[in-house]
Amino acid sequence: MALEHEVPTHLEIEDKPFFGLTMPQFITLFVGLAVAAILYNYALAWLPLGVRLIISGLVGLVVLLSVFIKPGGLSLSEWLLERIQFYFGVHLAVFGLREMREEMELEAVTVYAQTQELTYNFRSTRND
Repeated sequence: MALEHEVPTHLEIEDKPFFGLTMPQFITLFVGLAVAAILYNYALAWLPLGVRLIISGLVGLVVLLSVFIKPGGLSLSEWLLERIQFYFGVHLAVFGLREMREEMELEAVTVYAQTQELTYNFRSTRND
C-alpha cells in the first residue's frame, strides 16, 4: 500500500528557496547588489575611491532596505508602485457632499422630533 499525503495549496505562504528569501526578494537583492558592484568597479571608476564607496554603498543600502523592510506588509518597491499609481492614477471627485450631509442631518432631526412627539403622546395617553 502506497502512502499518500495531500499537499495543501490554499495556504497564503510564499516559498523561500534561497537563504530564507522569496524569489522576488532574492532577484531584487542579486540585481541590486550587482548594480552597486558595477557602479563601484566600472561606471564610477573616474571618481575618487571615497565617493565611489559612498555612492555604491547608498545603492546597496537602498537595495537591502527594499528587500528586508516591509512596512504595512508591503516591500518598499511595492510602496513605490502604490505611490506611482496614486499620483498618476484616476481620481474620483464627488461634489455636493455638504448638501447631502445637511439634508441627512435635517432628516435625522425630523425623525428625532417625530420620535419624541410619539413618545410624549404615548406617555400622555397612558396617564389618562
